[in-house]
Amino acid sequence: MTSRRHQPAAEKGLVRGAGSRRESRAFAAGALAFGALLWLAGAAPWSLPAVYLAFAAVALPYRAIEFGFTRNAPFLLDFCYVSLRPAPFPLLLTHLL
Repeated sequence: MTSRRHQPAAEKGLVRGAGSRRESRAFAAGALAFGALLWLAGAAPWSLPAVYLAFAAVALPYRAIEFGFTRNAPFLLDFCYVSLRPAPFPLLLTHLL
């Protein structure tokens, strides 16, 4: 019998849910969305700022709420999140003016 320190990560419960249906569906949805964005970039590049605004309006608040519920809120202070928060506003102003 091995000690707890030498157990694989899956037995310790560190990767709970890895390989689950929910994770597989999330990966498939993300891959489809990425493919759709690539197609959109080639077919209608002028619509990318509006698509980014719609994505930012949905994804950034959802991420903040999700991080709050999972007690990962300190990760919202990461440079990527801090630098991306003001990014949609210049695009929004150019669309409104």
